[in-house]
Amino acid sequence: MCRMCLVEIGRPVLDGKTGEQVLDDAGKPQVFFSGKLETSCTTPVSQGMVVLDKSEKVDAGRKDILEFLLTSHPLDCPVCDKGGECPLQNLTIGFGPGESRFNYEDKKHLAKQVQLAS
Repeated sequence: MCRMCLVEIGRPVLDGKTGEQVLDDAGKPQVFFSGKLETSCTTPVSQGMVVLDKSEKVDAGRKDILEFLLTSHPLDCPVCDKGGECPLQNLTIGFGPGESRFNYEDKKHLAKQVQLAS
């Protein structure tokens, strides 16, 4: 449930009487996008569905989710047991915003088992 699979999903517009897809002037099915991002891993596929996985809205949503995930993550990456094989680290490199709008000075700092600096 990392929500990094956010996408824009468009569903075909159906005629209320016949249940058939409504076509535009060019003869292509009309597609309605709800305006909300949805998780692709939990959304059932349906006939005529259009999925946009690369758009400004999707990129912004993924960056926001990643930033939220990082706010509750401890800052001990150099001594973490995963040591370079961390999925969160990989996501941060791939999709991270590079900087945060949150103030980390208020974050709880605990003594480390291994001192990082002398």
